[in-house]
Amino acid sequence: MSGSSLSVGYQGKSCPGTISASMAVTMTCQGEPLSGGHAVVSGDGQSLTVNWPQGKPDRYVRP
Repeated sequence: MSGSSLSVGYQGKSCPGTISASMAVTMTCQGEPLSGGHAVVSGDGQSLTVNWPQGKPDRYVRP
């Protein structure tokens, strides 16, 4: 993982966001802002988990 921006597809919609140097995640999804997430990259760099205070974690895997 490198860079400070991300884009996630969700139900056919694009959810753009940013990841800070401290791994804090902020996104906008379907017009709703999401903040307070914390990103964790797997040891092999193949997956990214975002832990949200409002709910369950989201996990993304490289294709």
